Amino acid sequence: MLATARDLIRPNRSGTIRPRDAEARHASGLVGRDALVWRIRVLVTEARQPVCLSGPSGSGSTAIAAAVADALARRTRVLGLRCTPETTFARLTEILAEGLDARDVSGPVAIVLTDIGAVAEPNFLRALAHLAAGMPQLGWLVAGAPKSVAGAQAVPIPLLSESETAAALEAVVARRAAAISKIGPNPAATQCRRQSHIHKITNPPPKKCKKTWYPEK
Repeated sequence: MLATARDLIRPNRSGTIRPRDAEARHASGLVGRDALVWRIRVLVTEARQPVCLSGPSGSGSTAIAAAVADALARRTRVLGLRCTPETTFARLTEILAEGLDARDVSGPVAIVLTDIGAVAEPNFLRALAHLAAGMPQLGWLVAGAPKSVAGAQAVPIPLLSESETAAALEAVVARRAAAISKIGPNPAATQCRRQSHIHKITNPPPKKCKKTWYPEK
């Protein structure tokens, strides 16, 4: 799954996920929204089924999902999509096909979909459930659905204050961690290296003059 050797968390016999070592020390100091974000990140990393955020209106599931995507992006490649009424299942599969190109993918991948309830296409949730069931090797996080996606693990989102949901979005903006990340080599870095190489060719460094030693007469 998405877990790595450094991020391996297993549930105990009762089914409760209890981290160990550094993760345990880090989790022990988290409260409120931060603890909720950490818990959801662990579920997305470990669960072999989609994780669906459910809660009352104003619970800020989109903001929480954005914060989770930010936390996932530190060790995982994240593909995200904020759905609109014009979003279709065909378009979703196209986006995933572009991002999950086998030639470019390296390492674990997580899919984060928000505002699912805004999609006007009928049977979108059913098709999404079938797609997620066929790709259990990926981590799936769904937010904003009017009802839980079939086969997904529902996580209730408490009614948070506006300041807490705003803080979740501000943290994402501060880290510049967009939900949609390009998979593969960074074109900006490639362009930078290319320009540096051209500069070295067109502007070679000055040659150092060797000192000539003349014996004294």
